[in-house]
Amino acid sequence: MKKIYTLLFITGTLFFLNSCAYECSFDLLGTSVKYNKLLLGSFTCDGSTLTVDRIDDYKVKVNYNNEEEDIELKDCIARFTRNGDKLYVVLKNEDKFIVGRINEINKKGISVNMLDADEDEVGVTKTFPSAAAFTKFVYSNHSIFSEEYDVTYLRQ
Repeated sequence: MKKIYTLLFITGTLFFLNSCAYECSFDLLGTSVKYNKLLLGSFTCDGSTLTVDRIDDYKVKVNYNNEEEDIELKDCIARFTRNGDKLYVVLKNEDKFIVGRINEINKKGISVNMLDADEDEVGVTKTFPSAAAFTKFVYSNHSIFSEEYDVTYLRQ
């Protein structure tokens, strides 16, 4: 079960990198959890490349490149947190945070769902007064992670 959660986290991270993700001022509150080692490596999805490297048992370094959409993230630090049976990934990009949910991690790749900044119905245009308010919003609104935004990255 722990491996599934780790894979979900990785997938979330990968999805984030492949979309116009919502950047927020707050991290998710909660204890960091260990990630699944299958999260480490190089992955591709529709012209995007994602590389995940180990920092320690709780954090990874993420590099993402999508030349077609002119998106590049370098040396983002990612950590994982859990709420019930859901595994979330939080990427720190400069002074902003990007949040996603890991759906699945396995030997073939990662499936992830990132909060998308382009979708008003997701509620990401909402502002939050604190990290606690943002965390409560993410953990209690599972509909913000619509299957429509699931992305699968395949291991290279």
